[in-house]
Amino acid sequence: YLKYGGFFEPYFMYYEDSDYSAQLVRAGEQLYYEPRVVIKHYVPAVTAKSALAIFYLTRNHWLFWVRTTSGLARLTAAVAICIFQVIRLLKNLDSAERRQAIWQAWAQALKRQYGKTF
Repeated sequence: YLKYGGFFEPYFMYYEDSDYSAQLVRAGEQLYYEPRVVIKHYVPAVTAKSALAIFYLTRNHWLFWVRTTSGLARLTAAVAICIFQVIRLLKNLDSAERRQAIWQAWAQALKRQYGKTF
């Protein structure tokens, strides 16, 4: 864990584990899947749909894309992410607070403002 610098701090929350896994693969390490292991992460329904969660998931999705792709893969991922993000926005039209969190996340991602900012 320490050999590769641990989690990338600017994520603050969400995507840090995926980013770390991508970093290991880029360094030539192998990742293993153990199907018998079950890890349960309980998130209260209120938290999962909160503006805070939506903000960090949205913003860090962009950061993960920038940090882990290049070339044609980046272009392909950009199209997929844009579609996904528009769907996320449409699914949250019923909440002004979550909608505002999405817009704020996009703005910070474009400005490359990361870390604990919400």
